[in-house]
Amino acid sequence: MEKITEPVNIVALLGVILGTSYAAIIYWIRTTAERKMINRAFLAEISRLLGALYWHTHWWKGCMQNNNTGLPLISFSTDIYDNFSKRIGVLDKKYGAHAIRFYGVVKFINQLQESRDKHVPIDKVGDFDHAYKTALCHLLEDFYFSTAFDSSFTHYKIDTLRRGDEQEDSEIKHWGKDVHWGKDTRERHKIVSQEKTLLPVTPV
Repeated sequence: MEKITEPVNIVALLGVILGTSYAAIIYWIRTTAERKMINRAFLAEISRLLGALYWHTHWWKGCMQNNNTGLPLISFSTDIYDNFSKRIGVLDKKYGAHAIRFYGVVKFINQLQESRDKHVPIDKVGDFDHAYKTALCHLLEDFYFSTAFDSSFTHYKIDTLRRGDEQEDSEIKHWGKDVHWGKDTRERHKIVSQEKTLLPVTPV
């Protein structure tokens, strides 16, 4: 009986091992696919926001130059971040830290928009206009004109929205040249502190 039982036990053991290995492989495949999907979703939203913020800055430049800054400001939607912020830890470490900073600044810009209607008195509108310009210019400097996300866009095959040509880029940079690091540095430190409270999770 022992000679019959031993082969049966070995077969049963092999069955358990193979079953466990198969389940582990399936889990790994699903997890890898999910991570890729989340990364692509975040990067697609970041690409969309970068394009929108670039052209919005061009629009705001025209508003300031024409003394017509009283037009409505529409907040920038961050649906992917809002729905998947708890999963931000799965972002690729190549751009994860940049993503955290980027969303922190976008959230700050949205809050700045709300402050104009709720808290800014008429005689302080000029101060708001410059503060808003400063926030937009710093965002473009850090994330649009830099290469913060370029390699990740390429790696995950994310199409970028149409960006400005050399002349349009030059116009924005020239317009933002008066954004200095004196008084504005303190404002930027406030942005950084807000990023930490808005996005407390550190990506892996």
